[in-house]
Amino acid sequence: MWGGDGLVSQFIPVDESKYICRLYVSTARAYINLPRNLQMQQSAWGMPPEGQWHDYSKGSATYFGQWPYHGLQPPHGNPAASVLAHLDRAASVVQYAAVSYYHWVLETLGRLIVLLDSGMFAATAEAATILLLPKDISSNEFVQQYLDILRRRYPDLHRLLQRDVTGVDLRERLVSCYQALGKPDKIGGVDELLSKYAGKENVLRAKLRKKYTSVPQCHIPSNAMHTSPNPGHGVFYYDTSTYPNDVRVTVAELFYPSWDSVDMVVAENLAGPFTDVDQAASDSLHALMPKQGIVLVRDRLLSALTLSSPSRSQPYVLFLTRATESMRRLEDEAAIIAQLKGRVGEQNVVVFDGSKFSIEETAQLFHFAAVIVGVHGGALSNIVFCKPPSQQGHTNLVLEFGYPAPQARHYAHAAAALGLHYENQLLAFDSRGPGSPEVRTYEIFVFSHGVI
Repeated sequence: MWGGDGLVSQFIPVDESKYICRLYVSTARAYINLPRNLQMQQSAWGMPPEGQWHDYSKGSATYFGQWPYHGLQPPHGNPAASVLAHLDRAASVVQYAAVSYYHWVLETLGRLIVLLDSGMFAATAEAATILLLPKDISSNEFVQQYLDILRRRYPDLHRLLQRDVTGVDLRERLVSCYQALGKPDKIGGVDELLSKYAGKENVLRAKLRKKYTSVPQCHIPSNAMHTSPNPGHGVFYYDTSTYPNDVRVTVAELFYPSWDSVDMVVAENLAGPFTDVDQAASDSLHALMPKQGIVLVRDRLLSALTLSSPSRSQPYVLFLTRATESMRRLEDEAAIIAQLKGRVGEQNVVVFDGSKFSIEETAQLFHFAAVIVGVHGGALSNIVFCKPPSQQGHTNLVLEFGYPAPQARHYAHAAAALGLHYENQLLAFDSRGPGSPEVRTYEIFVFSHGVI
């Protein structure tokens, strides 16, 4: 598995000297930056100098051209590099932008739930399987919050999360020891040393500690064990950072829940650019999960949560602010909020800033909201917590300030999949599109739905 997006490659032997490399891009119609994830040669683009490795980092990270040991090979070895992790049997949910909020909620969680429902992590399963999860790098640890919610419903997940697997523990410590000693020639013999001391790792640790008393890196703790093969289920936390754009982990047998092609769900009420999705637009759809997967995520999350009726007696509008975000801040946000308050009453408008609420608090707010209004962005993924249309007091309207481009139809698709009434008020044109720091609405602000 390669790079921050966890691209999967498989080497298929043709004969003794030739292999075919099959690459699987693990998300539907994603726009994957290949050189950001893979070691590639300049000749892939026909660029000079032919046969040279492409340096995606432009000199900031000297990992390129040194697959598969992250720079450990001479003569240009990187002393801070680590040996590859290896797992015998694993199931992965790592994908493009796995820890971006939208992709986590409306793609990665769906893959995780499919795996959990399969029973492959059950205590009674014939073979132990390691679960590959993206490492949580969010400021509010939303990935961990979602896992804590799901573990209430899935005892298998609760058990998995109690055991971390690194796939490299003892090997990594040995490499660090020899690097600290200034003995790079010893690194090549690490695997032979592990084989020699298999089952007697405590003896190896004691010898190193005694011989190199003054070198902290050689004081290997007792819980550092050679973790391949891996006994029992557990979790391997996959590093989704950009560098090295190289192999992060190898797996002998890998399982991956996949949907290779997704057709956009279009609600009957939508007009204009959302009514018809022609073939060209369909091919451009970006990172959508099938309708069944979105419904599955909603149902499993709501079944794991205990949501209480709100104290307020009147239906409320939930306005999703992006005032603190780096992109798509709404220029006229204060005027929009004032307009809403003028229509429904000041006490019936709740301004939502995701950084100030836990996931459970977020679920509570979205579940009981009558109307949800927001600019295109991750906070709209929380419509997965809205009451299903079959329930009394369900959400009447999801209004997105968004774009007509097919690549930005994530929330139109999600709302339709969940059966929620959705409308799109187009933002004023900006050549930077969703990457613009600030956005604005057109002068005429229209709610065609009679609820507000």
